[in-house]
Amino acid sequence: MESVQSSRASAATATIVTSHTADEVTASPTEQSSTSSEPAGPRFASISAGDYHACGVRADNTVACWGQNRFGQTGYTGSIEGHYKSVSAGGRHTCGVRNDGTVACWGDGQFGQVSAPAEPFQSVSAGEFHTCGVRVGGTLACWGKHNPESADEDQVTPPSGQFQSVSAGGAHSCGLRTNGTVDCWGLNHFGQAHPPVGSFQSISAGGSHTCGLQANKTVVCWGRNEHGQTGAPSGQFQSISAGYAHTCGVRTDGTVDCWGARYMDDKSEFAARYTPPSRAVPIRQCR
Repeated sequence: MESVQSSRASAATATIVTSHTADEVTASPTEQSSTSSEPAGPRFASISAGDYHACGVRADNTVACWGQNRFGQTGYTGSIEGHYKSVSAGGRHTCGVRNDGTVACWGDGQFGQVSAPAEPFQSVSAGEFHTCGVRVGGTLACWGKHNPESADEDQVTPPSGQFQSVSAGGAHSCGLRTNGTVDCWGLNHFGQAHPPVGSFQSISAGGSHTCGLQANKTVVCWGRNEHGQTGAPSGQFQSISAGYAHTCGVRTDGTVDCWGARYMDDKSEFAARYTPPSRAVPIRQCR
């Protein structure tokens, strides 16, 4: 899914991350058990939250993951080696771009979502059961679960052309072209793969909806909206991240606004717009 990456943000820009689901993860102190421990102490350059786990790139470019580890999505002792530029936590798997541009993935590989092509990439995005990345040349590559006989369910066959970023969602993906326009592909039952016309700065694909930060810094969302996850508030934002059934954004003043499902286990909290703790989001510093 989406990540808080200093590589995507300037010194004056903060990025927020949301997970696929709104359930909380309870960490245990044993890394090789079904739930691994939360890291403490070192600072991180970027973080990314998946369904029930999260990963981050430390200041020394090594990767640490924590949360549920049933499928090995947080790795095991010594399994995540090397230095990374970025990391992306998906449904039950994780992928990262190493310093040399190659992609490494770990976790559930039932649908081939961890079988990354052996070529250099600029960035990578792990979805629910598929993964997409932007190659060094600007073209896209995707791998993982798909139905090649149905264009509406083929989230791993991206369009041609030059892209600056890509975001893999539940069963659809969206990419931001170098000219600022957005293309989406894959499952489109709720219109999540049908972007509006316009110029965008960034894009984020969620469970069954998508949100984008437009050139004028306002947010527009499309797709499934039974919990209000596409009901973006007015005002200017500097970043946006779509989760499973909710969305959060960092405003230009550094405060955070969220909308959509608040708790997955409390039906009374659906269709709510809510505000996280009222404090500015630190720039480039994550614990």
